Amino acid sequence: MVPPKTADFSEQYVADIRELPYVERQALKAGPKVKIFDDNTFIMELPRALFLAATTEPRLITSSGEIHLPPDTGVDGIISVGCWLLAVVDSEETFHLRPKKDMADDLRICRAGRLLGMEKYIDHIHRHYWWKFYNKPFSAADVDLVVGLAMDPKDPFLRLVSERLAAYLRDGQIMNPDALRAYIKQNPMLDNTVRQANKEFKKKKLKEKDKAERAAARAEREALLIAQRKEEEARREEEDRQKKQEQARKAAEQAKLKAEIEARRKKLEDEYREKKQKEQALWAERNKKDAELNRSLQDKIRSGKKTVTREEARYFERTRGKRCPYNVV
Repeated sequence: MVPPKTADFSEQYVADIRELPYVERQALKAGPKVKIFDDNTFIMELPRALFLAATTEPRLITSSGEIHLPPDTGVDGIISVGCWLLAVVDSEETFHLRPKKDMADDLRICRAGRLLGMEKYIDHIHRHYWWKFYNKPFSAADVDLVVGLAMDPKDPFLRLVSERLAAYLRDGQIMNPDALRAYIKQNPMLDNTVRQANKEFKKKKLKEKDKAERAAARAEREALLIAQRKEEEARREEEDRQKKQEQARKAAEQAKLKAEIEARRKKLEDEYREKKQKEQALWAERNKKDAELNRSLQDKIRSGKKTVTREEARYFERTRGKRCPYNVV
């Protein structure tokens, strides 16, 4: 079947509808609806805005507002995912899509979720069964179920089961390997995925071998470089030792010269300090004398005396910048 032409869309993708406020989730119910088909069999309707907010595959919607999933996707799985979406937007409290507690039903839900581009909403169910197939022994009935539900060799659970079956045969972990090989050959898709798993394993081992060889070659090169580096370091250390000896000799000479210069500088500083102290003492004496002359002069002026000493007259002229008007005695 050739898929119909996809429609243009402008609605915004939302990271997770469970993170939206209740009012915004309610708003996703408004507007036109899209019809979901299993191949050409009508299954259910969903609001277009809700589907586009939840899916990572908006181009599944055709120009006629329909979504055609591959044949035998599974009615129950599609309805489980669709009804959960409707319940989430109608509920004030969000919740996970509840598993059916039946492997077949739950794997159908996972398949429908993947095909609808809603992996994040079925991830908890997917991880539960992935852990089980990856870590626990499984039966022939489990393999039959996975093979029966697989729509193509890219089915994740089919690939996982195939990888484990291939490992059982490679590692001799099964009591009757011939019976297992015969069982695998009965299903062409399973046989193909087991062969592919073996090819991937061999490719992985070759890559690991190549990586180990390159690591060994790199380690050898690094060891050679380390030896060369040590030799170079030894040569540099000897050069540094000789250089330090020469530097020590020059430093001693410079220290001696510096000490001589410092002694001369200190002598000059001491002489300058002594000279400055003498000048300060001289100025202090002069200021003291001026203060006494000023006090004596002010007393005579206030008392109305018209005679001053020669020193007082000189002080008057020096400080006032004019000839003393009083008689000098």
